[in-house]
Amino acid sequence: YGAWLAQQTDFDAVHFIWPRSAELMQETRPRTKRTVFEYIESVTRAGAMNLLREIQTKSFSARTIHQLLEAYDLEAKGTAFSDATVSLVPEDHAFAVHTFGSAKDTVIPTGISDFAVWEKVARSPEPPKNRDALFLGFFIHTPNQVGVQWYLDRVHPLVLESVPDYRF
Repeated sequence: YGAWLAQQTDFDAVHFIWPRSAELMQETRPRTKRTVFEYIESVTRAGAMNLLREIQTKSFSARTIHQLLEAYDLEAKGTAFSDATVSLVPEDHAFAVHTFGSAKDTVIPTGISDFAVWEKVARSPEPPKNRDALFLGFFIHTPNQVGVQWYLDRVHPLVLESVPDYRF
């Protein structure tokens, strides 16, 4: 992409999504009026949580530390080279402000909190008739992989115990 970007003329705005895109920001910055960097889910925050989990289970590795440092470097560059940053959940916003000093961060929520789901279920007069659940995500994205694996390992068996006709 770098070669393609070098051949382009000026941009009004460029929206960089995903930490790896921060590698392109420095060469694009002089040819754009405004840049926005989106954390999606902060990979640094996820990496820090993974490292803490590994330390607690005494199974941490140099690979996890390397991935955390690489993510931090990319998200720090994305924050530094952008005019604005976007977080998709309040927890990532708080993390970005604290970790990267991102006073220019905006939260644009893209999902429903678990509280909203449980409140709706609690108000429902009868259980839903459909016992199916779907997770749709980009599976090269590590948080999606980790999340689905966590669900399959820890939650799915419990749901099947209580709701035998449930399908995932």
